[in-house]
Amino acid sequence: MISARRARKVVSTSRSAMRAGSMPGQTISMPTLGSMYGVVSAMSKPTEAFSLEIASGDQKLRFEVQPDSRLRKHARWALRNNVVTLRVPRDMPRAVIAPLIERIAARIQRSRARAEKRTDRELMERAAQLNAQYFDNELTWHSIRWAENMRTRLGSCSTGSTTDGDIRISTALRRYPAYVLDYVIAHELCHCKYPNHSAEFWAYLARFPYTERARGFLEGLAFSEGAADTD
Repeated sequence: MISARRARKVVSTSRSAMRAGSMPGQTISMPTLGSMYGVVSAMSKPTEAFSLEIASGDQKLRFEVQPDSRLRKHARWALRNNVVTLRVPRDMPRAVIAPLIERIAARIQRSRARAEKRTDRELMERAAQLNAQYFDNELTWHSIRWAENMRTRLGSCSTGSTTDGDIRISTALRRYPAYVLDYVIAHELCHCKYPNHSAEFWAYLARFPYTERARGFLEGLAFSEGAADTD
């Protein structure tokens, strides 16, 4: 299994995870951001730290805006647990920040809408494709499904019981790059052959060519967010 308490793991979404494509027709409920900030013009005084909460689809996003003297022209943002930390140049006026927040919120909502469209059927198709492409169709499993209640793991594979070969994949991976999702699927598929983390297991998993890249991605998130790791 991929555990959140050992080495190389991930917990929540990050800015890298927000690179998914757009979905038309999505709207954000953000009435008069300018009035919320007390913005008069683009020549407003230099930005001070502030926060606000806005509706994004059926969820709420909290924006924590933090002036950063190290930034000159461009803002930087990161999403974690529905909180967007937005770092902006210290002299950026609030009239400029308002539409920036709108764009970020819309981007997050589009990404989430696309992620939710991924289904169990697609998961099965991806698993079958990985098995054929990298493992010569040597692997067999009973089922593979998305799981919303996986708080500490990205994936699991039951072995040696009545549920032998049942694979569960955390819905958190819906918002991650495709090669990371494929790595977790491949990882759990390999447990159907090697129900351990032996040298043979890792050698077999290495047939998936993006193994090290995906592990590096998860390690980077774990380091930056103080999260757990991948097993």
